[in-house]
Amino acid sequence: MVSKSALGLYNYTEKIILLLLILYATLIYKPGQNYINSDGQGYYAYLPAIFIYNDLEYTFYDDIANQYYSGNRHPFRVEVNGSIANKTWPGLALLWLPFFLLAHVITLLAGMPPDGYSSIYQFSILIASYFYLYWGLYFLKKLLKKYTENYFILFITILLVVFATPLFNYAGKMPSFTHAYSFSIISFLLYKIKRFSETHHKKHILPLSTAFALIILLRPTNGLVILSIPFICENWNNTKQFFIALFKNVKPLLAAFILFLSLISIIPILYKLQVDEWLIWQYRDRANYEAKVGFNFTDPNFFNFLFSYRNGLFIYSPLLFIALGGLIPIFKSNKFKGTALLTALITVIYALSSWHSWYYGMSFGMRAMVDYLPYFSILLIALFSIPFKFKKSILALLSIIIIAFTLIQNYQYRNGIFHWIMNKEKYWDVFLKTDNKYNWYLNRKYDSYVTPDSLTNFILTKEPLFTFKNSFEYYSKTNDSIAYSGKKSLKPNHWHTFLFNRNVPQLTNSPNEIILTAQIYCYPLEYDLIKTHFKIIIKTSEKEIVNITSESQNLKYNQWNKINFTVLIEDFKQDSDKLQILIQTLENKAFLFDHFSFKIYPN
Repeated sequence: MVSKSALGLYNYTEKIILLLLILYATLIYKPGQNYINSDGQGYYAYLPAIFIYNDLEYTFYDDIANQYYSGNRHPFRVEVNGSIANKTWPGLALLWLPFFLLAHVITLLAGMPPDGYSSIYQFSILIASYFYLYWGLYFLKKLLKKYTENYFILFITILLVVFATPLFNYAGKMPSFTHAYSFSIISFLLYKIKRFSETHHKKHILPLSTAFALIILLRPTNGLVILSIPFICENWNNTKQFFIALFKNVKPLLAAFILFLSLISIIPILYKLQVDEWLIWQYRDRANYEAKVGFNFTDPNFFNFLFSYRNGLFIYSPLLFIALGGLIPIFKSNKFKGTALLTALITVIYALSSWHSWYYGMSFGMRAMVDYLPYFSILLIALFSIPFKFKKSILALLSIIIIAFTLIQNYQYRNGIFHWIMNKEKYWDVFLKTDNKYNWYLNRKYDSYVTPDSLTNFILTKEPLFTFKNSFEYYSKTNDSIAYSGKKSLKPNHWHTFLFNRNVPQLTNSPNEIILTAQIYCYPLEYDLIKTHFKIIIKTSEKEIVNITSESQNLKYNQWNKINFTVLIEDFKQDSDKLQILIQTLENKAFLFDHFSFKIYPN
């Protein structure tokens, strides 16, 4: 007999989760928050480019970046044949289109700037994320009901999939990433595969085609979802009948194929309009400095992808490791289904771990696997369906513990307690620590990098041991056309140029630890700025201390930018060590520098 409480939880699953997500977004909201961020700036740029600015070279973006992103530009623009292309794929722009148009109308009626990036446009992306996630959860619930009639297990499974994985973060905190949308559409696709395998009804063919096209438009690698068909069909005969029925329905299959091609053709059409090529390799702008961009299928980072402290799947989502236990009852009851599901999972992980940046950047957990959480949902259903005593109590306790663990780690990520390159030592150094004193603690401890704000009061109470200034008026590598002060500025060479390189006698009797606080003015001559365009390297004669890259700076194109940085230099050997400060530019990007100065304080 089904309890009313369990049935109620099941019936309102997606609504309860939506309310919890709204609460989460409200708690972490900061005034003026942008929801169109990072990669999302590229996905979104198609919409204002086409519907507001009529500018597929995205020249409008420079002013937008200055106004809304403190001059920090995302490198979604690549130069091809002397023209500019958006290297991101347009699937999200297509999904966002109705929300963008509604936001544009509301913005016009409200008398706000109709520039595509003001607050209503930003907020519309969060609304879009919740809308698609809501329907994704609705279809996931219908899919999972094919595997169990236990409504409590269904509710717990979906709750865990959302809040014990990074999914909630990419839905509420980072809604301009593709992952929550891919999760939802894959959930819909799996449900439709299941329904077609059961009924062979032609009405499911067009939705299947549309969902598959959208999945590819969002993230091309997610085309691997086609491997879902055998384990959803559950046996060889059903799989064979699936394809027989598909090809028997000639007219709807032809219509579905035409629709699929129409949607996929958006990609070459956009590239043709932008750079007069039907297809491009989007990462060509990195070819000069990162030779291994792309997939390396002969050397996948399979183990790191799963277990590394740098975004490893099972380290930051232990629920998914637990879910693998569901393979045991699946194999016991249906070897074909178990083999097909395991094969699909291994293939996906193999492909994703073969990407050159297998950890997928500065992110919370293994974000690339969020898309495939419906697979793990099926595994959890199988695991939780194993009969054991006190099942409800144990599952409820497990949910509380593992959700709390994930929320704490997410808090650490959002507040800089996690370092952007984690390892075992760093992870356990701040394990489950949430005190404010640990914000950016790992950066200070392991990078010797200290944010200027944290040292302001300290520096104001100290006299510097050494002060240095250089306006480059008498420097050999100078530029005579643009200067921050005086008549000249520094134009470094392609490899490196010393800003300072000598012993500092004033430090002879100083403590072994010193604090260097510096500033330099930077003038970018090109808008296409990415993190390795220049580095400021601080080192002694014996060791490199820290690299400070343009990634962490808010640079504005075609104007002078003031860059401040503060570094803790440990174990400084005053008599033997030269203090070396270098400026290094890569890929021959055009930068000018001027008015460099620094001070050294005892720690």
